Amino acid sequence: MKMQLRMILLTVIGLLWMSSAQAEILYKAKFGDQTWWILGTIHVGEGEDMYLSERSIEAFLNSDKVWMELTPEEMERAAEVMLGSGVRSSNFFPQNLEEETWAALQQQLLAVGIPPMQITALEPWLLELMLIMQIAALEGFSPELGSESQLLAVAMGMQGELLGLETAQDQIDALMDAAVGTDEEQVVRLLEQLDKGVEQLHEMKTYWVNGDLDSLMSILVNDLDEAQVEAVLDQRNINWMETLSPYFGQSSGTYFIAVGAGHLGGDTGLIPAFSAAGAEMTNYSSK
Repeated sequence: MKMQLRMILLTVIGLLWMSSAQAEILYKAKFGDQTWWILGTIHVGEGEDMYLSERSIEAFLNSDKVWMELTPEEMERAAEVMLGSGVRSSNFFPQNLEEETWAALQQQLLAVGIPPMQITALEPWLLELMLIMQIAALEGFSPELGSESQLLAVAMGMQGELLGLETAQDQIDALMDAAVGTDEEQVVRLLEQLDKGVEQLHEMKTYWVNGDLDSLMSILVNDLDEAQVEAVLDQRNINWMETLSPYFGQSSGTYFIAVGAGHLGGDTGLIPAFSAAGAEMTNYSSK
């Protein structure tokens, strides 16, 4: 019955998506008879060219184990954990910012439809996340077209086990570790980045649709200092590989990994890490 359900889902997916650009950043790693599919996801999407390929969906449904950054249960907890760590009971924004900086922040907030008084108790990293998501929404980007949402929409037909590489708290801790500097310094840096944020948002989509991991990585790390790269990318990549590597070559099964595309490249990324472990790598990304 489960196999029949998977075949029905694959047929429906094919009918819905056969006209799409089949976009993605996707690699296959082989350890002998063992196969790993590594999908670099993008968390929000815009337009029909963001649909995943049938190859990715079929691999997701038919793998023995699937790892995502968070399980669906942890995804549901994320908002609660975020608010628990990102809302202050004192030391609010206006008193920690220069008058000019506070005025510039209020102007930016009002421009995207966020009342300034809603953010005065937020930690800077949560303010940044809220602003980015609001700007993305105004540009037509939606989580429903993100890679994770597309995969979870068909998860009922999975053959294997769905696992998480970290918890919601782990993700929030990484954001907190990357929050370098005073409120003034962080807000000034945020305002500077927002000036080019819309352009970069569309550039990242284009690079992902075209399967251009190197160009996507250059945007993701361009505005981060060494400590921030360590917190949000490098250390998490290392932790994830410690979870995954015990499975390398231990069976003839098929495994699937779906994590943010920024975790695939760079010195500690999953692609070089799998290659260093002896896997035979094939790039199936969009061209």
